Amino acid sequence: MKLLRIYLLLIVCNATTTLCAQDVHFTQAEDAPLLLCPALAGMSNLDYRVALNYKNQWPGIGKGYNTINASIDLPAFRSAEAKRSRGSYLGAGLHVFKDFAGEAAFGVTNFGLTITGVTPLGYSSKASFGLQSGISQRSANADKLTWSTQYINGAYDKDGPGEGDRLTSIGYADWAFGLAYEFESESESFAGFSSAKIKAGMSVYHFNKPKVEIVGAVLDVVYRKQVYFVNGMFDIGETKYAFNPSFTFYKQGPNKEMLVGILFRMRSGGNSKFTGNTDANGFGFGAIVRVGDAIAPAINYQKNNIQFGLSYDITYSKLSRSGAGGAEISFKIIPKRRTPYMHKYS
Repeated sequence: MKLLRIYLLLIVCNATTTLCAQDVHFTQAEDAPLLLCPALAGMSNLDYRVALNYKNQWPGIGKGYNTINASIDLPAFRSAEAKRSRGSYLGAGLHVFKDFAGEAAFGVTNFGLTITGVTPLGYSSKASFGLQSGISQRSANADKLTWSTQYINGAYDKDGPGEGDRLTSIGYADWAFGLAYEFESESESFAGFSSAKIKAGMSVYHFNKPKVEIVGAVLDVVYRKQVYFVNGMFDIGETKYAFNPSFTFYKQGPNKEMLVGILFRMRSGGNSKFTGNTDANGFGFGAIVRVGDAIAPAINYQKNNIQFGLSYDITYSKLSRSGAGGAEISFKIIPKRRTPYMHKYS
């Protein structure tokens, strides 16, 4: 009987996972680089990059869906000779995320290590390949649920005997890989430097289609997730203004998601050859559209090496009747770039 109750709980957990489209996703996709494409680890011209993300989705439904992510990546094995000659080098990244929903905190925890190989393709462009190896685990706190044994003589007793316990799946290996390409051009004038930067790539997560097992039963087989993205940063002439368009497409099993966005940015300082100031302090605003579902107004602020982003999903699909929507926060630490005169939005 106990095993039957556990199986019923697993069915609920699986249904919850399906409702979440089976995987973590952020509206500010660019600000969670290792969850967008493993090949992005260490690809930027930064000494290192730290990213923190939090998303609260559908708060009107119970406790909603909550996602927390933290990552760090850097060009970890770049020799002095590779820096001088702009030769190939290796990058590395670490991340951890936790996604949970509802009273019983049904969810998944993932730890991952990423290794990349980055190859310059001339002075203005480079390509990279990344491989990510992770360990994932599903869990739920069944003690937070209501059980029939807690109804005594028709009255509910929250302190009554429950059937629950903390259910944890067997840890399973989770593999991903990705390819990325970056192009950046610059022009110089007395006023400073202007640039155009394009980044594109694709990735496949859950490449090994891991099985989620608990108490001897297969709870779920995780679909492979395909990701395709392209984004850019384009200065408007030799002004302090720039715009940042982005496109991201996800496909996982029967589920598809498309994000299209644009942010306009204004720098509060110049990238001047004469002052040596390569900081890109400034403010940005715009919107990101999840096609067919929601629009998210977004703002972005950068001061020296700190970048902060905020967006809010406003659902316009039928799900809006259920209180769908939610806030998302991103936070990045991005030290000065290795290559001078280039903007730091990375």
